[in-house]
Amino acid sequence: MQELLRVFKLLGFENVFISIYENGSTDKTREMLENFSARLEEYKVQHRLNMKNSKRPENSHRIEYLANVRNKALEPYYEFSEKKRQQRMLSGDRSMEFDKIIFINDIMFCRNDILELILQSNNNQADITCPMDLDYYDETDSSGNKIPIKTFRDTWVARDIKGDAFRKNIKDLTTDSESNKRAEKGLPFQVQCCWNGVVVLNPKPFDNPFNLRFRRSVLNTTECAASECSLLCNDY
Repeated sequence: MQELLRVFKLLGFENVFISIYENGSTDKTREMLENFSARLEEYKVQHRLNMKNSKRPENSHRIEYLANVRNKALEPYYEFSEKKRQQRMLSGDRSMEFDKIIFINDIMFCRNDILELILQSNNNQADITCPMDLDYYDETDSSGNKIPIKTFRDTWVARDIKGDAFRKNIKDLTTDSESNKRAEKGLPFQVQCCWNGVVVLNPKPFDNPFNLRFRRSVLNTTECAASECSLLCNDY
């Protein structure tokens, strides 16, 4: 929460809208979010905190449920977008449009991580921009010493420019050699799909005439079952 406030300060508190959807927490999440909401009000940050007592129904489809939750979090954007569309029709004013939609999953991040993603989104004119989401664990060598190992995490969603799944080994990350060279140098490289904990999205596909939404795969078709994030990449 503190890092988000640092991001907002640099972007300008007046330039940000934050939407948080929470349900079914059994720890102190709700209390913490209420405190965060009070901080946001202090800084006059537009926000919506949507807290529900309901939990995911036992027999619900996991991806369909997650897609609906993500769409719930985006409801303020849909409402704002429709309101501004009507105003533009009357006045022609385009000054109050959102530049980016940023989703943040349950990850640890610093202010500059988010700012770097926004910068790379602009520099590369990318519709979808993601970081590298990494896991760390210890391996024990033959002498009993613990060696920290770093691996790529989100192999379920991430697909390289050839459409192949990412590998765990960050020194041999994709099937595309040029992408691997750029990744080793810490340079951005193009992919077919990513999410990786944070994503910066071009908001236009969520508006008319496309009206994209998060979804599950279409039943009784040849579309493979996949994450709602993977399907969003395909729809983009």
